[in-house]
Amino acid sequence: MKRTSLLIILTIFCVQAIFSQNYFQQEVNYKIKVKLDDENHTITAFETIEYINNSPDTLNFIYFHLWPNAYKNNKTELAKQKGNSMQNDLYFKYKEVGGYIDSLDFKIDNKQIQTEQYKKYIDVCKLVLNEPIMPGDTIIISTPFFVKLPGDVSRLGHVEQSYQISQWYPKPAVYDNQGWNPMPYLDMGEFYSEFGSFDVSITIPRQYVVGATGNLQTETEKLWLERLVREHVIGNNIPHPSETEYKTIRFTETNIHDFAWFANKDYYVEKSEVELPNSKRKVTTWAMYTKDNYSLWADATTYINDALYYYSLWLGDYPYDNCTAVKGDLSAGGGMEYPTITVISADGSALGLETVIMHEVGHNWFYGILGFNERDHPYLDEGINSFYEQRYIATKYPKDNSDSIPISVNRSKRSLSFSSDELIKTLSYHLTDYHGFSQPINSHSQDYSMVTYFTEVYTKTPAALFHLQEYLSIEKFDAIMQSFYEKWKYKHPQPEDLENHFKNNSDKNLDWFFQDMINTRKKTDYKIKYRNKKLIVKNKGKTASPFCITAYNDTNIVFSKWYDGSFDKQKIILPDVKHNRIILDPYSKTMDFDRYNNYTYTKGILRKRKPIGFRFGTINNFNRATLNILPTMGWNSYDKFMFGMLFHNYRLPQRKFQYYAMPMYSFGNKSFVGSAGISYKTYGYDGFANITYKLNYKRYSFIHSYPIHLERLKAEVNFKLNKIGNPDKYNKHLKVSVYFLNYDFFNSTEINNNTLILNYQYTMQKKSLLRPFDFKFNADISTRFYSFWAETNYKIHYFSINSGLDIRLFAGSNVLLSGMSGLQDYKFDYTLLGRTENFEENPDNIFAHQFVRNYGGFALYTPIENRLFLMSLNIRTSIPKVPIIRFYSNIAFYTDGNSYNQYRFMLNEFAYEVGIMLSIIPDRLEIYFPIYASKNIWDYNNSITEERFQKFRFVLNLNEFDKIINKFM
Repeated sequence: MKRTSLLIILTIFCVQAIFSQNYFQQEVNYKIKVKLDDENHTITAFETIEYINNSPDTLNFIYFHLWPNAYKNNKTELAKQKGNSMQNDLYFKYKEVGGYIDSLDFKIDNKQIQTEQYKKYIDVCKLVLNEPIMPGDTIIISTPFFVKLPGDVSRLGHVEQSYQISQWYPKPAVYDNQGWNPMPYLDMGEFYSEFGSFDVSITIPRQYVVGATGNLQTETEKLWLERLVREHVIGNNIPHPSETEYKTIRFTETNIHDFAWFANKDYYVEKSEVELPNSKRKVTTWAMYTKDNYSLWADATTYINDALYYYSLWLGDYPYDNCTAVKGDLSAGGGMEYPTITVISADGSALGLETVIMHEVGHNWFYGILGFNERDHPYLDEGINSFYEQRYIATKYPKDNSDSIPISVNRSKRSLSFSSDELIKTLSYHLTDYHGFSQPINSHSQDYSMVTYFTEVYTKTPAALFHLQEYLSIEKFDAIMQSFYEKWKYKHPQPEDLENHFKNNSDKNLDWFFQDMINTRKKTDYKIKYRNKKLIVKNKGKTASPFCITAYNDTNIVFSKWYDGSFDKQKIILPDVKHNRIILDPYSKTMDFDRYNNYTYTKGILRKRKPIGFRFGTINNFNRATLNILPTMGWNSYDKFMFGMLFHNYRLPQRKFQYYAMPMYSFGNKSFVGSAGISYKTYGYDGFANITYKLNYKRYSFIHSYPIHLERLKAEVNFKLNKIGNPDKYNKHLKVSVYFLNYDFFNSTEINNNTLILNYQYTMQKKSLLRPFDFKFNADISTRFYSFWAETNYKIHYFSINSGLDIRLFAGSNVLLSGMSGLQDYKFDYTLLGRTENFEENPDNIFAHQFVRNYGGFALYTPIENRLFLMSLNIRTSIPKVPIIRFYSNIAFYTDGNSYNQYRFMLNEFAYEVGIMLSIIPDRLEIYFPIYASKNIWDYNNSITEERFQKFRFVLNLNEFDKIINKFM
């Protein structure tokens, strides 16, 4: 038995040794000479690269990043990404604000080589080698290059003569044990580059103040900067012999993987230093900013100093001699990190500026020193750094505000607290969890949506790390991170390296963290009950994560202990101490999804909560059963002014079970109206992202003079069909609903003639603002009628993200040619101010002009109700430089129509209309003015009113706001 155990241990050791030997990283050393032309906003440069092949492989080619080409046209990955995030500056204006890199002439060891354009990305090329690079070989790569600097688009560019020069030079892609890593330049999803040394000489007009990566080597420039600091003047206030005279300044640094520089004639310069906590070595810190930011940036060097101190204390000392923050003019992002320097574009409060500066300075550890692959694993960079950002703020400002929520009960160490801003961040990832949009933390950056990139990386990752820190203890967590830093600095650790390091340095099972929290969407959700002097903990989630139980006697903590998680029901016997309240995770240290069941009282009838309370807020008080109350008011043509109260439990974070009741008194019909509803959501059931069950009741008047109420009861089951964790570019839903109404629209003379309708609806919506597309199929079935239809919407942009050509194609059976009015809204789905106002009878009534843009989509009133088939094409187009006015045209073909008055809508009929519309809020508030239509429709409307203005129709759509949310998820 002992021999077997020894053999197993030796085998494991040998396997680990083999895998550790598989690690390698290439070395890339740069010498670059660059000159800025500040009249034409270009740079001309020459680059020499020493490339050392430390891999065990023979290389026949090298991929190179040419990232300035990301700004070249609207077909680049950057242009597409920015267009999808409602940033029009590049996709639609690339000829005005774009840039590029050219004049490349690659040579290896001074011999000409062949280059090939990478098929997928314009900003990547391939160097085909004349001779292969053997393991251990070194080659010299050289090329001139020219860059046309873009405008205010992303991280590289200029605003007038303020320059931000980043991701600007040709650089080899990383080659690691996974192979080559060629990647396009993107805003969302950052970088992965080889470590080495930089020696960069910058030639620039003498008036410019330059902040750059590394250490300034030019003595005259050092003296000039010292003068700017001492005399506190801006660079262009110091006279020079000639404004056209140039200077050349040189920067060097080792053990870095990128180089950026920033230039502005109007920079003020601040200088300070900080002593590091471990080595006691001193680091020089710089802040460069313009006059407009003088008061806000007065303490900028203090923020840099504190960030360097705390990160060094928690992780290991900062290894470089300088650290700089500069104020940038490009609007892309609040801040961006580069080795030893960060650029900050955000304005705001002093605490806001400090947070951004220290976050970006912190990236020197998570991006700079620990060179994670940010594109593939953004949580290792932005996520871990955001954890330390929150820890920094909580440590430095433990009493930031009165509504702080503690996140640590390790009182002997320190008391940390969440600020209101961090509470909002926590609520944000709960929101995506609730709506089923969440994704695994360890997702590729391009698999995230615009929203989940923020919620999963910047908010959920820090929350998960706080959970791990509190479980292990701050001391143990810090010791592991410090040893990881020492082992992996100046290298490219992968997620499994971080996981193995934690597991090898801890005696606890951490699968709940690395396998469940990081790599899946599984939720933590515990529920507690107190029964027979025992605390029963039930796991209602999908992870067996550890949890903390704290017992109180009134407000005093009498017991607190961490327990390992389990999928089995746990019975915990508490110490024999006096207590009247027990809370699971009282300080929000874990990621428990439903905190409403984390509270119990040991005495009394209502043990789950304190007695019910009333409040007017929306942020949850988990340990009290609260009923939220809000005053409500409304108006329609029949009820007139309505006033009442809204009772609900819609709070943040949202609950699985939700309800609302909104009774209102109608001053028009002297009766009570309103609505009420309940819903319940399940998660990850049988492969669905979520399933929502709803029951809704509404009651409103729809006749003048005397109270006749339309009542509707609707039951609905909504399946979100996206697979769990699948980065599908479409959101897909299937809804099955049953409507019960007390009124029959199809036999309107009979009051209280009930109608039962079964509805099926499938929707598919593209998660994109660029060329958006959606499809919907709907079926209504009743004993009295049926209706089937499908529609698809597509947009072609040609001016901006909000303008272009809208195309809608519709087909259906037993549907209307025109958009639905209140008389045809037989399911009582839409909010219509004059539900039974009839355009034919009273065109002077403004509410008779309201309609819903659905069905055949015609704006003119057309009572055509087909029995067999209708197909229509609806087109709307923007007008250049006119933001609201649009032209619209509709064309339709239908069969088997009905006759109204003397106007016959015949079999196999064709109809069309054209007009002008005011799109005040697209698809929400629009006014349609018809110009002309086919004879049958135009004559019919003339028979009602010959006044052209009275033929207008308007849309006021207060429904389907979930469509807007889905575009960003």
